[in-house]
Order: sequence, then structure tokens, then C-alpha cells
Amino acid sequence: GRPQRRWKKDKPRVLKDKDGFLNLGNVADFGGKATKAVMLENGQGLMLYLVGGSVYASDAYSTAFKFPMSDAVVERAAGGATTATVPLDGTKYSLETGEVLEWCPQGGGNPLRSLLGSLKANSDPVPLKVYSVRIAKDGDIFVNV
Repeated sequence: GRPQRRWKKDKPRVLKDKDGFLNLGNVADFGGKATKAVMLENGQGLMLYLVGGSVYASDAYSTAFKFPMSDAVVERAAGGATTATVPLDGTKYSLETGEVLEWCPQGGGNPLRSLLGSLKANSDPVPLKVYSVRIAKDGDIFVNV
């Protein structure tokens, strides 16, 4: 019969590095977007952010109203700090530390944000859980989960 086709095998993907960081994909997987959602085997959702060649990782949902971080506006400030702002309530987080830089701001002419801000006016800001990230030479992303 016909000769079998031999496919070039991809190099096997390392699932964990020597320090236990999980391989959660490759920078090429972002496809031109700034965010990429990842679901772990245990059901935990994470968000990866690609900003100027750096990758950051956090929990998948905001801490104020559990809004998906996939819709966050990701920016690198002039001082070098990288932030993610939740479009729903305006909460801004540092992607380096998870610190809340702005907690449910009210006003700005947005009635929904004003309402949500008033609901959280007396609650303490809750930091976003962030994770250490390493990028391998081949672009693989390893996260310490």
C-alpha cells in the first residue's frame, strides 16, 4: 500500500520547570491580544497579560464584583508600573503586586460605576492575587501557582 506519512514531532512541552512553575502556554498563544484566560485542572481560572514582552498572571476575576479580568484595560505607566483596570467598576490593580491602586471609583459621569462605587464605599479594598511568571527562551510561560 501507501507509505505512511511521517509528521515532524513537536518537541514535548515541559509541564513543570525545576522549581514547580506550571507551563501555561506560549507568548505566541496571545494572538495579538493583551489577555489570555487559562483554566487549571483543579478548576481555578487564571488570567495572563502580555505587556511589552513581559507576561503577568493573576486570578481570573476582579475582587470587587468578580468581573472577568479578560476585559481589563492593561497599561504600562510612564514610571514602568503595569496596571489592569476593570471596565465595569473602574478598579485598578498593580499587576506586579496585586495592590489596589483605585477601588471602585465613583463619578466620572458613568452612572453604573457610581452605583457600584457606592455599594463598595464602606468596604476595604481587596488585593488581586498575582503569581510569579517566567518566560523560557522558546516563549513558554511558566507560572508559580
